[in-house]
Amino acid sequence: LNTGRSYPLELIQLDQLLVNILQPYEQHIKQENRTLEVNFCTDIDAFYQYRPPIERILTNLLDNALKFSNSGSRIDIIISECKENDVISISIKDEGIGIVPELQSRIFERTFRVEDSRNTKTGGSGLG
Repeated sequence: LNTGRSYPLELIQLDQLLVNILQPYEQHIKQENRTLEVNFCTDIDAFYQYRPPIERILTNLLDNALKFSNSGSRIDIIISECKENDVISISIKDEGIGIVPELQSRIFERTFRVEDSRNTKTGGSGLG
């Protein structure tokens, strides 16, 4: 999306977005005996956003939460609103290995991956 173009905003229903994102993972979450908790402010039911990137980002975060945490672990999706600046925050929190603080500033580089995570179980190419 770093093309300088403008993209059409769509009204996104929060409950439907979550169903679309979580449904493909339902069986995997059950098989690995994981707990998935969704917490959100009841004031938020819909928002305007260009749909493809928000779906891609949430899918990527959920993929990583499942990939880098153990079976039986907990994953939390937290949705909150900051009314002062009209912002919705969506966080995905897991009990995984995490990223060391000195590398966290690089996570939005297109193909950045933490070197220790390069193995056959968790291969990938970062955001690329």
